[in-house]
Amino acid sequence: MLIIVIGCNSENPTFEYHPIVERIPYSSREDLILDINKNSDTSAETGRLIESLSNSSVLFIEKSESTLELLFDFQSSVFKSLNESRILILDTRKQVIYEYNLTDEKLSVLAEQGRGPSEIRFVNDIVIDGDKLLTVNSIGEYKVYDCSNTPCYYSKTYINEDIRPYSASIDNDRILIMGYSEEDAINRKNNEKVASLHWLDSDRVVDYSFGDLYDIRGEWMLLRPFTSGGVNHLTDNMVVQYFRMFPYIYIYENEEISKIYNVTNFLLSKLQFNNQSRSLRVNLDNWSSIRHLQVLDESRFIIEVANRIKVREGKQLGDIDWKTIHDYYLINYEKDYSYYLGNNDQENSLIKITSNHLIENRGDSLLVYNYKIEKR
Repeated sequence: MLIIVIGCNSENPTFEYHPIVERIPYSSREDLILDINKNSDTSAETGRLIESLSNSSVLFIEKSESTLELLFDFQSSVFKSLNESRILILDTRKQVIYEYNLTDEKLSVLAEQGRGPSEIRFVNDIVIDGDKLLTVNSIGEYKVYDCSNTPCYYSKTYINEDIRPYSASIDNDRILIMGYSEEDAINRKNNEKVASLHWLDSDRVVDYSFGDLYDIRGEWMLLRPFTSGGVNHLTDNMVVQYFRMFPYIYIYENEEISKIYNVTNFLLSKLQFNNQSRSLRVNLDNWSSIRHLQVLDESRFIIEVANRIKVREGKQLGDIDWKTIHDYYLINYEKDYSYYLGNNDQENSLIKITSNHLIENRGDSLLVYNYKIEKR
């Protein structure tokens, strides 16, 4: 990946490598930071990943499974369960939303890329709200699909251009948006916070904002790589948030930061920023990113961390061979307890976790499992 933005700065070029740890939200709050360590005694045994998950004493996988032909890009897709028999899938690359019905093993197309009322574009996330589906796109356009019957169908659109959203979570009639005001982020002053979380009221107007963003110091091209991530509700007054490029999981209670988890094995990426050409280049080092966070109940959630590692050196990006290992962790924030569930290093498969299902990529097809959560 190469991002180049041409500018007119005639000064001698200087280089910065981002992210700079001191600019990461709340990185100085050592009083709140707890480590997630994959080398602890509480780790799953090496083996098939789906077995590690089922042996975690938290997820109980049912024997019933369904096989789905893989017609979309698995890694870049977002999976959400409507209930035990229906799964919604957003292919973020092709901009297509599917519904998969496990009862009759039927895959339906709900929306395709386009500018029409029922079509989608620039969608990063989908959110389930009872029997409704909400799409979240980067230009502040939200579309609602009615899922009271199968398959879902388009209902309405509303727009809020104040915030550039990336992810969302719904609590009653209020929507919590993870995103930013571009003007606020670019014009940020020293020691000033720029909110990354925003409540929209029933009229879809920003009601209250909190949280923080990476300090870009006015360089707008740093916004995109360091503002993507996800947000979820744990309880009515507790929210969990992550940024993909940072090793931290943030817990907010009543809109105040209360706890931060640090993934200790996280390989922090370094992007090279040239202040003369206004360009941002990928540094050819190993790196990690948080790909997904799935809330299980009001105290526990699972995170997926992807680690891209060089297996053969090269001078150019195309000359390097990489492999990506996905690690899975279970966190209990009430007990400050973490459990390393395992990774996919020994097998050619990946797992996506939703509120009701485990979806296992087995090459050209997917295996879908129902699961139950152990009662606390």
